[in-house]
Amino acid sequence: MKNKKNWVNLSMLIDEVNRLFYRMQFVEERTQAFENLDSAERSVLFFLASEEASIPELAFMRNVSRQRMHQIIIKLQKKKLIEANYNPKHSTSSKFKLSLIGKKILLRMLQRERKLYKNLIPSTDDRFIVIARKLKEIREVFERVPF
Repeated sequence: MKNKKNWVNLSMLIDEVNRLFYRMQFVEERTQAFENLDSAERSVLFFLASEEASIPELAFMRNVSRQRMHQIIIKLQKKKLIEANYNPKHSTSSKFKLSLIGKKILLRMLQRERKLYKNLIPSTDDRFIVIARKLKEIREVFERVPF
């Protein structure tokens, strides 16, 4: 009986995470609309804010084909939001990073998000940290699933 209850609890959590994901995606689309970037382009910018990455790494992170990621990278390069760097591990696969323009646009987007979040949820407490750690733990379990 306890296993069934645990499964129901996990199922409820996953359902709420999915609902939150789609609602946040909707809100982000409206909040960031005038930057003229689609959600795939924005997610690549957010990822590149923390580390350089190659097309295969970005494709894996976004769960898209390398060809699709290559299309996204070309669009971002044409907008001068990212730059290619030499990849010492693989001479034919560049590492990409944010350009100065890309950093400025990302900063504007982050400032808009902070303002929105602050208006929606004016005060937070340590429960958010506990929840974030638990969600990270669950995400890491799913990242280890061998597909």
